[in-house]
Amino acid sequence: MTDFTEIISAPMQKDDIIHENTGIDVQARLQYTPVQLIKLLTSKGFKVIHIYPIHIHGVSLSFKNLYPGIHATISNMLQNFAYDNMSFLPFSTSFMLHCQKEA
Repeated sequence: MTDFTEIISAPMQKDDIIHENTGIDVQARLQYTPVQLIKLLTSKGFKVIHIYPIHIHGVSLSFKNLYPGIHATISNMLQNFAYDNMSFLPFSTSFMLHCQKEA
């Protein structure tokens, strides 16, 4: 697996940041890139075992809006290839990290 701790990432957002209301009533919305989250977890003694992209977008948003069923079919098909395929991360809505606390 790539050593993500060596990659330069965007700075972490400030804890006191105020986000616009998007229709979801939350006080804080903390969002991290995979590299930011890996660095945070590594600093707390975790080792990343696996990164898994979730809900891959294989078509543009305008195509998805016109043909949502085709978008879903393509997304589900691509998801079958997501395991050990980090090239899908930039096209994914989210991602999951499998981590283990180091002894």
